[in-house]
Amino acid sequence: MSKAVFVTGGNSGIGLALCKQLAAENDCYVYLGSRSVERGEEAKKTLGEEVQDKIEVVQCDINSAESVANAAQYVSTRGLLYGLVNNAGVGLAHGVPADAVIDTNLYGTKTMTDAFLPLISPGGGRIVSVGSGAGPMWLEKQSPEVQGLFTKEDITWEELDAFLKEHRNEDAMYAYGCSKSALSAWTVALANQHPKLVISSITPGFIDTAITAGWGAGKTPEEGTVSIRHALLDEVAGSGFYFGSDAIRSPFYPGRNPGEKPFDGTYPWSKE
Repeated sequence: MSKAVFVTGGNSGIGLALCKQLAAENDCYVYLGSRSVERGEEAKKTLGEEVQDKIEVVQCDINSAESVANAAQYVSTRGLLYGLVNNAGVGLAHGVPADAVIDTNLYGTKTMTDAFLPLISPGGGRIVSVGSGAGPMWLEKQSPEVQGLFTKEDITWEELDAFLKEHRNEDAMYAYGCSKSALSAWTVALANQHPKLVISSITPGFIDTAITAGWGAGKTPEEGTVSIRHALLDEVAGSGFYFGSDAIRSPFYPGRNPGEKPFDGTYPWSKE
């Protein structure tokens, strides 16, 4: 039986590439989440005839609780999901204010995950949230107290929420790095709460998408799915892990580049 996977932000970039790969190469049935059904359907048409019956467009805007609830209600009538990929997000190239960056990348992702958790297979289902190398870059610059909070093994959502409410500012670059770092920290909290699921965060690498437009990213969206597919489909050593673009476990800080030694789970971590 095909594994059913829901991908948010599936109508472009990494999300669209992932939808095609999962359907064509991994025999998955894919729900392509898109804010606009029309854009989703147009994107689906570009993927080739061989996957058309394996991909279904579902209207889903992670910034709208109503939209998310409607998507969850629809999927609930179709059976359990194997996996949820939280791919939707915004970056600096979108030109949105700092608050919108955090509200989308972190709070919107949480809204989506909370609504879909009851739909994920309780015995080994998976959740993968797409972070960014900007997360470790941001956290590396923070105080030891902030670094300690974000790397706590028993971090809670309440602690992260309190931090964000106190430390927001109007710097969109700060907001982007903070939102992605908090996404990985929340992944740990979520994994602690749901030990029967496999829950991960990843960085896709520096990929040429709308989020990185004008920044000189050199890799294609198809190359940005390596760590997502690993966390979603392969055997992994634990839950709550953060994977680099080479699908190797990486620290929340400092940044780990492809080819460098794996993270051993202990902070402070050194590349040496």
